[in-house]
Amino acid sequence: MGYATLWFTAQYPSAQIIALEPNPANFERLKFNCGHLRNVQLIHGALWREDGELVLQMEADGKSLQSWGTRTVAATEGGETRTQCFSIDSIMAQYGVDHFGFVKVDIEGAEKEVFEAKDAKWIGKSDLLAIEVHDSFKPGSSAAVEAALAGRYRSKYRKGENLFYELGT
Repeated sequence: MGYATLWFTAQYPSAQIIALEPNPANFERLKFNCGHLRNVQLIHGALWREDGELVLQMEADGKSLQSWGTRTVAATEGGETRTQCFSIDSIMAQYGVDHFGFVKVDIEGAEKEVFEAKDAKWIGKSDLLAIEVHDSFKPGSSAAVEAALAGRYRSKYRKGENLFYELGT
């Protein structure tokens, strides 16, 4: 919905920010809250290991996931609501970004697919990563993150539900 985007814009007014949101209702709120910010690019879509299309999972175990819990699954799993998906490397190419100072990832389990990507060049072009992993939604998410980052970070620490990695060796 843009709360983190607003905070980062206030703290780092000269930073260029790219914000993704796959849920249509949340994206409308993101546009309302952040669409006026000149240094923010908004993308209606989801992070994934490759570009394509995904299905939004709005319920689990017969219960609504609410606006904050929408998950993405492969389009082959079926479903009514679909969204575009993008790899971080393709977003970098699309927006002419050659380096990230900070990458925040909170994608409700899709971190497994993002970090299992065969050629994630963006990791070597980033300084700091904050990620919330969701093994309870998708087992193996933490393992995928750790495998992708093995030998590629100087330090790691946890604050609340987020893991922070200072990237580079």
